[in-house]
Amino acid sequence: MTLFGIGLYVVHDRLPEVPLHLAGEVLATALSLGVFLVLWYASQWSERLEHYLLGVFFLGVAVLNLFHALSVPALPDFISANSSAKALFFRVGGRLFAAAGLFCGGMTGETRRTTSALRYLLVGLGLVATAAFITVAFKFGSGLGSVSSGTTNLSSPAGNIELIAALLTGGAAVRYALKYLRSGELLYLMMVRVTGVFLANTILSLLAIHGSELFNYLAHVYKLFAFSFLFHAIFLIAVKEPFLRLLQVQENLRWVNENLDTLVSLRTADLRAVNERLRRAATTDYLTGALNRRYFLQKAQEVMLQAKVIRRPFSVLMMDIDGFKKINDTLGHQVGDQCLQQLVILAKANLRQNDVIGRYGGDEFAVLLPQADAQEAANVAERVIAAVAQNVNPPFTISVGIASFPQHGDSVEEILAAADAALYGAKHSGRNQYFIYEPQPATV
Repeated sequence: MTLFGIGLYVVHDRLPEVPLHLAGEVLATALSLGVFLVLWYASQWSERLEHYLLGVFFLGVAVLNLFHALSVPALPDFISANSSAKALFFRVGGRLFAAAGLFCGGMTGETRRTTSALRYLLVGLGLVATAAFITVAFKFGSGLGSVSSGTTNLSSPAGNIELIAALLTGGAAVRYALKYLRSGELLYLMMVRVTGVFLANTILSLLAIHGSELFNYLAHVYKLFAFSFLFHAIFLIAVKEPFLRLLQVQENLRWVNENLDTLVSLRTADLRAVNERLRRAATTDYLTGALNRRYFLQKAQEVMLQAKVIRRPFSVLMMDIDGFKKINDTLGHQVGDQCLQQLVILAKANLRQNDVIGRYGGDEFAVLLPQADAQEAANVAERVIAAVAQNVNPPFTISVGIASFPQHGDSVEEILAAADAALYGAKHSGRNQYFIYEPQPATV
């Protein structure tokens, strides 16, 4: 009798084979149960129907594999007498469940979602189907025939079931290959390898029907490889990769926590810079950098209120460029804009620290001089006129009108109107000079 001349399921003829066979089936049972547990817990966050279906079928595979291991004639009987026919029934049943699970998982769309109720319903249906198969096995297990010592032929019904399992596994392999080509997910590439090994296992079982018992032994070896590859693929994608992603998230959070003060400081600096740009855009003249008319009038009201509270004077300078229209007409508006910018720069350089300059309109600028009387304002105006006459290119001059509170008015409007009248007085007096407002005597 040769080494492979003894039927695998009549191990009572060679009792030393029982521990090896039992160990292999227990390992396959543990791996298939592990597939179910991993997919069950992992699919709760992914909610992909293909995960649930595959896991439910392999829960049935785990049960059938266990019953197959316990049905070997050399082991103690349970429920009904053990026999090679009953062991064969559970064997092909487990293979059919595995093939159906792979096929259903492969045929399910990648984006299908499930609810918690559907998840438990699927498990319930899987357990009912497994229980029904076990019941049939105990009552009609002999219908598949048996393998006796020295015989290598299996029954025709067993061959048909093996053929169905092979077709389902082949279809699953094709489907997973198409999924991988479409999505590029690593899981589908690994499932192509898994289904390929499962298919080899089933083909070897088919060959064992009319061939050497060697194919039967090889089928069991491939079976362990198939279950191992499947568990590795599921564990890698459903447990290891999410765990590594979680570690990366935790590392990112740790880095953020460690650098939170720096990030907040940078963010605060950015917000301050943005707020400053918005403030300047709302309060300054975009061309010259002086205050715009609206904000200048607001500052003038504040200075007026302060002057009334502390009972101190303040003055206003109203100035413009002499012959500005001629500059624009002969040299162009770009040169005219440059003249306006030069005037503001030179004026700011010769004003006091708290003085404020604003663009009142066109080439006309107004200067607020808090706590300055007319004479102090005249000194400032003289400095600005001299600086402009000496430092501008192209050369131009300015005229300045001066008005003071409370001497020339009791409101911002009155003071500005007086300064504007004084400006025209300076122009009529020859330009390139300042002129202090002189109230006109009342006419009778």
